[in-house]
Amino acid sequence: MNLILPNKLKLIFNLRTRSLRIPAIAFLLFVFLLKCNSAKALNIDASSSVIGALLSDGNVGLFSGTGKASVKVTVTGYQNLVSSPISLTLTNTTTSATQDLSVSDNGTFSFTDGLDHGNSYSITLNDYTKGQSCSLTGDTGTAGSSSPALIDCERTLVVATVVTCCSSSGPPIVLYPINHKTSPFTIGTSVPISTSATYIQLDMVWNGNKYFVVWTSAGDSVSGQFYDIALNPIGSSFPIYAGGGTTIRSLAAEYNSHSDEFAISLSDTTPAVKYVRLNSVGTVLNSNTVEALGTAVDFGNLDLVWDGVRYIVAFEEHNHLDVSNHLAIFSFTTGAASLVNRATLSTGIGMVTPSNGAFNGVIGVAFPNLLRTATDTWLFYNQTNSSDQLTVTDASLFEWKNFVGSPTKIKEDLNPFACPPQTDAANGLEFYVPHAVNLGNEILLNYELHCEEALSSPFLFDNIFHMPINPTNGAAGTSSLYSVSTGHNQSYGASITCRKDKCYTSMGAFINNFYLLDPAFNGTPGSFFPISSANQAFTTVIR
Repeated sequence: MNLILPNKLKLIFNLRTRSLRIPAIAFLLFVFLLKCNSAKALNIDASSSVIGALLSDGNVGLFSGTGKASVKVTVTGYQNLVSSPISLTLTNTTTSATQDLSVSDNGTFSFTDGLDHGNSYSITLNDYTKGQSCSLTGDTGTAGSSSPALIDCERTLVVATVVTCCSSSGPPIVLYPINHKTSPFTIGTSVPISTSATYIQLDMVWNGNKYFVVWTSAGDSVSGQFYDIALNPIGSSFPIYAGGGTTIRSLAAEYNSHSDEFAISLSDTTPAVKYVRLNSVGTVLNSNTVEALGTAVDFGNLDLVWDGVRYIVAFEEHNHLDVSNHLAIFSFTTGAASLVNRATLSTGIGMVTPSNGAFNGVIGVAFPNLLRTATDTWLFYNQTNSSDQLTVTDASLFEWKNFVGSPTKIKEDLNPFACPPQTDAANGLEFYVPHAVNLGNEILLNYELHCEEALSSPFLFDNIFHMPINPTNGAAGTSSLYSVSTGHNQSYGASITCRKDKCYTSMGAFINNFYLLDPAFNGTPGSFFPISSANQAFTTVIR
């Protein structure tokens, strides 16, 4: 377009040599002067000047409507598979014309052809990579005046579980995809991992791109498998560790974002605690022994975390005669491990009962759980107290920040569920199993409290609690009981994970079911979502 201005404004609008910085109101004044000044005019071609961008930018501009307006979509949180991008359809509801757009990344994107200013439109979200839930807002609008539509995606839940109901030919390890964004939750097609595993230990991590699942495949060896976000297997399962006949009592996995690698740590009946490092595709980098104290010592449950600089592994040290019990903390990177600290469990009992596979062969253990926040590494663990080697009196739950000073007791139950374990010297038992997650301004500690004594009826109680922890000073808040109304008070293998605004706890039970707790998130115990009504599971891992 051409704009004709009076000569009196020529010095102001010398657009060929000077930058234009004029408020919109000044421009309106110039339009007014066109009719009030009969001086000689100057022609300015808006298409080749800065003013062209001001007058007609295709979206808003001072003369919006004279060109085409882009329709845009902003995508956040999306995890893409090359074969399954986000598929969108734009419908010009003024003309009924449609066009498609494929998006494979996060950011702001435009449909290829703009629309005439003022035309109304709608956007349809057709398909996207599975394993996540994507919501579309701002899907209707007016070309030239509406903000970009927003597609917000969140990875859905995956529960890995050790299934105990099936025969030797059944799938003892199964992955369950669960869409937590639907109401009610939707369970996808389950994915069997192994049909031949025995004495199973299990862990699973998500590294931002894929799942890494590890399990004991024959009691004395460890296998691994990668899965993409949609639970499609990436390659085949692969061997990680072969123990040569020694039983693996505990297994943990971790991802190191600094080196883009994975690590596992395990305790076995050599007896020893060991680690194995793997690169991002599962090739073993190296392995090493963390600690081996001789034939008189048993190593029990352990956990592993990457603190940003090094791996930290916490594990139980048990003497056969329970003369000394300790919870040891070691660190390693690529070579030999070094001792960080030890917590004394001398008042705890560690009765060795190898026939009891449900508790890794050791009852009265610490069940260590490690958590890394932005600034600190936390250890939560159980201490089972006893009056002698046979009589359990109670249990305490401890926390230890950065392994300095002394651990802090944050919970103690002397008579949980009217189940005093000391009344049954031969069978009485009590312990906590903690699992913590970092919420930024709060640590949420999920813990299982187990109490057992054969002289009462019913004699076994095992329930799941949540308790907030102050991440600055470690102060514990009020515990909330979640699992009592399963009807049997017998819940096992709890695990917890969080998304943007909520946390989710999975658990197993003695009855033929395993659950997500409180899926309505209304704080009312008794709200359970059954994951599988035909199976039992004593171990669950949710990510």
